[in-house]
Amino acid sequence: MDSMIFQTFVGNACIVDSLSHHCDNDNNVGLLQTECEDAPMVTLDSMQRANSTLEDFCKSYFMFHEMDANCAESIFKYLPLLSFTESYIYQLDSRNEKLMQSPSGGTSDFLVRKLFVLLESCGLLTDRIRNELKSGKEYFALERKLCCALTSKQEIRLEDVMKANYLRSTDYRVLNLLLYQLNGKEVNETHMEFLSASEFLGEISDDLLVLSFFFIQSCVLLLLNIAFNITLSLS
Repeated sequence: MDSMIFQTFVGNACIVDSLSHHCDNDNNVGLLQTECEDAPMVTLDSMQRANSTLEDFCKSYFMFHEMDANCAESIFKYLPLLSFTESYIYQLDSRNEKLMQSPSGGTSDFLVRKLFVLLESCGLLTDRIRNELKSGKEYFALERKLCCALTSKQEIRLEDVMKANYLRSTDYRVLNLLLYQLNGKEVNETHMEFLSASEFLGEISDDLLVLSFFFIQSCVLLLLNIAFNITLSLS
């Protein structure tokens, strides 16, 4: 059994996943790999991780583009590009997690530029989308900085936390701006301002849910520990 690359092309992009298949012609595999060397690629894992975000995006944002999130035609019309873009951003996020030990170290500039090239080749890269993607890079750097400060017990600035919370929704803004481009419509600034506030509150809500989960978990463990000690004292 040889290891080969399973590939699906999306414009100039390539979706890859590592699969084990029998290959009768190894030269074909080499050719496919060469064709994909300079193309942005996403893994199946990244696509699966991006799925919940795409679902939420369809439910929350389609209405602002006069698109029906319950209509299969609306969902699948632009799904390849939206899915690829969100999956690629998730892949950048995974890479950023590997760079956590170095807040000023490696970057994903080369990988981000590949996404720029893809969107530009599709005639979709606007200055605004470019700036939002750059904001994503800024978020990754800020995330590494904050995590490093936490692990080394350094002081964390509230300004950095608030900025990171805002930048964290960059992917939603990129997808939203792409929809305006795909539909050939001007960006509605009123909608953008409203959605920006909604995104900010949504991120805070997500954080509170995580904190509440850990708080409840800690309380349960504490109660179990108390019950265990009482049982020991009575025995």
